[in-house]
Amino acid sequence: MKAKGQKGFSIVNIILGTILEMAGFAMFADPSAFPGPLIAIPLGLFLWIFGAVMLRKLKRHKETNEEIKPALLTTNLVLFILSCIILAACTVLPIIGPML
Repeated sequence: MKAKGQKGFSIVNIILGTILEMAGFAMFADPSAFPGPLIAIPLGLFLWIFGAVMLRKLKRHKETNEEIKPALLTTNLVLFILSCIILAACTVLPIIGPML
């Protein structure tokens, strides 16, 4: 798998991780959303850390032509797809919910 486009995937993972972290801490104020923070904070932290590490590895790869393991590139792609699904669900469900 080529490293082309992987930096963008990492940036999206960092952005979604930050959004989930902020939303998780905001959910602590609402007692009706109790299991939400326990899911959002670890997931956001994982996406944020993995995205930052991959972005650093990809930058180093570009400068020094260091080899990147294909498993890391595949994991970055899978997490990007997961991030897109989460973003779509968070965007579409509040719009469709009142219509049902």
